[in-house]
Amino acid sequence: MKTDTDAPVPSGTVRKISIVDEVPSFTVVLSPCYQARHCTSCSYTNLNITGVFLSAQKRAPLRFHNPDYLSSISFSQASVQPKEAPLMRKRFPTASAMSSINVLTATASQLQELLQSGTVTSEGIAKEYLHHIEKHNNRLRALIEVAPEDHVLSIARELDEERKSGKIRGPLHGIPIVVKDNIATHPDLGLKTTGGSFAFTDLVPSETASSVRRLTDAGCLVVGKANLTEFANFKGSEMPCGWSARGGQTQSPYVQGGWDPTEKFGGHSGPGGSSSGSAVAVAAGFAPISIGTETWGSLIMPASRANVFTLKPSRGVIPMDGVMPVSDIYDISGPMAKSASDIANTLDALADPGAPRRPQTGYISMVTKSWTGLRLGAVDTADWRLDEMLAEPDDDWFQQQGNDIANAYSKLHDLGVDIKYPVPFADRGITTNTLAEVIEHNFVRGFDHFLSQMKSSSVTSVVELVEFNKQHADREMPPEAPNQDVLLAALNAEPWSESQTLDKVREGEKYAGDDSVSRCLDDQNIDILLGPADSWLTDFACVAGYPSASLPLSFWNKNGRAFGVIALTRKHREDLLIQLMSAWESVFPCINPPKL
Repeated sequence: MKTDTDAPVPSGTVRKISIVDEVPSFTVVLSPCYQARHCTSCSYTNLNITGVFLSAQKRAPLRFHNPDYLSSISFSQASVQPKEAPLMRKRFPTASAMSSINVLTATASQLQELLQSGTVTSEGIAKEYLHHIEKHNNRLRALIEVAPEDHVLSIARELDEERKSGKIRGPLHGIPIVVKDNIATHPDLGLKTTGGSFAFTDLVPSETASSVRRLTDAGCLVVGKANLTEFANFKGSEMPCGWSARGGQTQSPYVQGGWDPTEKFGGHSGPGGSSSGSAVAVAAGFAPISIGTETWGSLIMPASRANVFTLKPSRGVIPMDGVMPVSDIYDISGPMAKSASDIANTLDALADPGAPRRPQTGYISMVTKSWTGLRLGAVDTADWRLDEMLAEPDDDWFQQQGNDIANAYSKLHDLGVDIKYPVPFADRGITTNTLAEVIEHNFVRGFDHFLSQMKSSSVTSVVELVEFNKQHADREMPPEAPNQDVLLAALNAEPWSESQTLDKVREGEKYAGDDSVSRCLDDQNIDILLGPADSWLTDFACVAGYPSASLPLSFWNKNGRAFGVIALTRKHREDLLIQLMSAWESVFPCINPPKL
């Protein structure tokens, strides 16, 4: 089989020819000199023949970075003739189709459209994302671990076969996702569960967390575990956001010059935390969807800094078994993505079927892109600045953040959106102390219980964890904050009884929910409260158990870091937040991928 080009071409030998599902396929072993120039994996359709190319030495799949090379390959022992072309009765993906996927901008919904049209396969999509991860994760450190390629591709092929047979599980069928490393994944997914610590590299969960199983049952491909602030930022004081012993320091894909270790732990060069890797993974194109967790702003803050959407559901909407806890009361998992549709479809897979106010036709039915029926109010940005405990005050930052957010509100008003700005709102009050006290006095009980549910682990208690950190301080302590003060404080705190805990939780729910968010919504006759995402407005949703969302907006001119807006509403009104996100992206589209 010769090409009509006169250019020098590499050569290879056809080793196998077979026909599966009416598709002629072949395997080619390429010369070592050609293999030295190219790497990883690709499937390609050329002259009506579908093939998988293997390297000559490693027998590993070979990626053609430029699909044009494929049109100039001659095969020394080719026995496939053009007469076999009529066998191609179906449409099959080509390398050019796969290379047309821009992982930096592609949403899961867009990928699903390509899958349904037959333009791409789940296997091909998985290869694209795995190659992209391999290329960029060493710098960004968004993933603490990548699933074995052969394992991912095997599952992808099974999902492709299901699709061919007419079985489609739903809008997430064959879509890659990333899961935060404090969420249990059974070894059958090929990934560990460590919370970012070397102490748990041998931990084996009895089963995968229900939330992840719901996603894999919906057809998702788990391609990796996301880096995080170790133990969801419950280890040492002033630990840099996005740092873990196993994963290193997560880098923002947007910040010019990278993370600055001289800044405070939540400084402007950092990715925010603790779901840092989950946010960066979506922004950097490692997966169109990720799952993070939040106890105290850990979804909203990193999503805002990564220019992606997230939704923190109401307490109790998503099952939390199998999640390494900071607080088994306040912890909640939530999705991150580049579009409202992806958030909605993921929430439909995650949420309990009987969740209050869940639309009968699913959260996806709320992706209307319409502002109709939404009544918004926004706090004064100047009243909710980034705490100097997290980052040094910067007048240029405060000015641009204030201007950009105010301009966004003005634009919405000019478009006829029902928005009031500014509206008065409560102060933090008891929210901070409530969170801190409930967590500290219950952490050891909750964490030890989690470990007791595991199939096996060398470290079986917080006491043993603290000792492990002492014995391995060279690996387990970040140079910028070499301590485990938070763990030690929890270990020394008096355990609370169930009644003590519930009394404090209810006190917080009343203040943050009834007396703050709900009262503001009632008094101002609004449905949703807006404000800067980089603020302690996150406390109110966490303590009240109310849902919140992060809406991408802008980038700081000084260093490129992203920032956005937080939205809060009443408990179980995730439907309103989904509608808001879909309307928001119609005005402020999330179309600014990072330059990697």
